[in-house]
Amino acid sequence: MLAWFSVGLGLVIGSVSERSEVVDRVWHTITYLMFPLSGAVFMVDWLPRALQEILLWVPMIHGVEMLRHGYYGEWVTTHYNLIYFASVNLVLLLVGLILAQQTQLRVEPE
Repeated sequence: MLAWFSVGLGLVIGSVSERSEVVDRVWHTITYLMFPLSGAVFMVDWLPRALQEILLWVPMIHGVEMLRHGYYGEWVTTHYNLIYFASVNLVLLLVGLILAQQTQLRVEPE
C-alpha cells in the first residue's frame, strides 16, 4: 500500500515538476518536511486523541502504521484506515496517470 502511494505521488510530482520550475525547486525542501509527518519517527498512539484525529488525515501515516502493525502485531496499538488509504492511493494514481499522459505530449525527446 505504501509503495502504491509512492508511485502515485511520484507520478504527480514528476509531472507537475516538469511543468513548473518552482515545484521542481521547492519539492526537495517539502520532502524534508514530510519525513517527520510521515509517522516514521513517532507512533500515533503516543499522541493526544485530538492530535491523532488531525494527523490521521495525512495518508502516509496510515501506510507506516500498517507496516508497524505487520511487524509488531498485537504488541503495539496502531491506528490506520485501509479504506481511506486505498481511496487516497487510487485518486493519487489516477491523477498522476492523467498528468503524466498530458505531460508526455509537452516533452520533446532529445
